Amino acid sequence: MHSSELEDVWVDSNSLGPKTAEHALSGHSYAKGIGLHKLTMQAMWRILTQKLLTFIRNRDHDLEKEIQNNLSSNDIDGVVSLVANKDFRETVDAFVASNDNPNFQFWWTYVEMVQILLLFIRAQTDGLWQLHLHAFKLIVPFFYRYNHTNYAKWGTVYISEMNHLPNEVKALFESGNFVVKRSEKQFNQVDPYQSQEWLNAIGKNVGLEQVDPLIGHCVVDHNPNTSQ
Repeated sequence: MHSSELEDVWVDSNSLGPKTAEHALSGHSYAKGIGLHKLTMQAMWRILTQKLLTFIRNRDHDLEKEIQNNLSSNDIDGVVSLVANKDFRETVDAFVASNDNPNFQFWWTYVEMVQILLLFIRAQTDGLWQLHLHAFKLIVPFFYRYNHTNYAKWGTVYISEMNHLPNEVKALFESGNFVVKRSEKQFNQVDPYQSQEWLNAIGKNVGLEQVDPLIGHCVVDHNPNTSQ
């Protein structure tokens, strides 16, 4: 997304300063970057919604009526069920395909990437193995599209290997044991590599003796005769 002027949008809207916007877009300011990508996608949908409704009005009067009924009655569950419906998804796909404007296609690709990113984060934080694999499969074509050759090469290998796991390992992963968590709260799980980075940072800042053993089951042996 560099040179797309997305950074300028964030800065001009007073959402971030220039340096923070640069860091967020490059992936270094993780929390701020995720928040801004979600906000940007929401803003784009506000622009696209009226155009999409006009397209639906010309294509499917019954679908338009169902949408209006759900919106007028504030039936959130009905709206969620509707947008998950196969017919609605096919209508959105037709709407996207009908617009051959290069600028539209570029920013729609951005929306798709953010949606996949949020799926992947949901899979990690909730420990949903099948969603993890599904989201990763959706990511791989973008590795090829944007010439990330190493990710493209080994991403396909990863998918193949994960689809041929031993049954006992697959069962553990499907029960959520491919990520780690500190507490029993929901939506707080991370992959083992990320948790190890967190432990390393804590050890550097406060000393390993103060690391909560619940985080990574760390054991500190003070026996000078051992190397542990």
